[in-house]
Amino acid sequence: MDEGGNEEGEGVGRLGVHQWNVPRAHYIKFLKYVYTEELLYCVTIIPTKTSILLQQIHVFIPAKNQLYYLTHSLIWLNAVQYIIIFLLFTFLCTPIRRVWEGDLVKGKCLDHKALIVSGSGLNVLSDFAILVLPISSIWRLKLPMRKKLRISAVFAMGLL
Repeated sequence: MDEGGNEEGEGVGRLGVHQWNVPRAHYIKFLKYVYTEELLYCVTIIPTKTSILLQQIHVFIPAKNQLYYLTHSLIWLNAVQYIIIFLLFTFLCTPIRRVWEGDLVKGKCLDHKALIVSGSGLNVLSDFAILVLPISSIWRLKLPMRKKLRISAVFAMGLL
């Protein structure tokens, strides 16, 4: 036995267990958690991004102008985007067990990797738009250039 009490010398005190040495039941349980997380992400990101954008409207947009309508459009685009992604993940495979049991279950699946990559790309674009929207309002403030640059730098930190 190793210092972690494991006969195979893997696990506690090491970097972990190789995927091929994980019991199938544990791997299926892990995949169920991942699938649940993907669904929960879609459900929780809509109110999160909506609240950020509504706060930006409250702070940076005093009147109904182009930026106001652009921000509202982004709210609705985000909501529609994540509802579509949620539905695609919900009906990813038929039967749904095929998501975590793979080829052991007969059925059909959408391209999971393509869905994740496209969803991630849209998410990055959305995040970038949320960060860039208030910049024009900041530059219209009657502040010294140095302060405008500092405030813009704070928002730019979100890109990291």
